[in-house]
Amino acid sequence: MDAYLDNAILRLNTFYGHGDRIDWNRPGAREEINRLEGLVTESFLRGDIQAYINAVDKLERCFKEVKR
Repeated sequence: MDAYLDNAILRLNTFYGHGDRIDWNRPGAREEINRLEGLVTESFLRGDIQAYINAVDKLERCFKEVKR
């Protein structure tokens, strides 16, 4: 997973250029992704479909920001 994130960070920084680099290695960034993955797993195991859909949507938005 770290290789994927490192590649995504490179693409994101290339997209934003030198003046506006976003550092996904900053404190809290990886923790947020881990938290969202935990929400997805937890809601799936509970069988709470709406919470699962919401958690997946949040995780997808997070990854879309990284993949730009």
